[in-house]
Amino acid sequence: MIAGSIALPGIKIGEGNFSGISDAKYVPTSVETLTEGTSFGIGDITLDLTELDRAELRSYSSTPINIPLSGGIGELRIIVPADIPTTADTAVAVGSVSDTHGSQGGIGRSTITYENELVANGAEPILHLDLSVGVGEISIKEK
Repeated sequence: MIAGSIALPGIKIGEGNFSGISDAKYVPTSVETLTEGTSFGIGDITLDLTELDRAELRSYSSTPINIPLSGGIGELRIIVPADIPTTADTAVAVGSVSDTHGSQGGIGRSTITYENELVANGAEPILHLDLSVGVGEISIKEK
């Protein structure tokens, strides 16, 4: 896989574009490809942030890096680095949200906020995820 590109066709995070139908896994190594965000109509998307350059991430410590990702129908699987302070706002109209703290689901759920242990213990967030799905699931895991 080439850094900054997607493993499967149909969606390219970092170009702020829309993809109709796609299943993809993305493992970026640089922050600059993430901040424009992306959206998809139908699909399963995995975003693994564990390969991001730690020195680059820490250089953003005064302002969190906002990463928007949204979909119509499908699953968003996000893997965040356990050693980087991370928060997320998640919204699923019909479906569920799961993270290291548990799972919530239903119809018409409002925004659910996630924060990893570093943020819960007082660290300022470096990564902030803005995630939404109309129908489906959002899962956030730490690695």
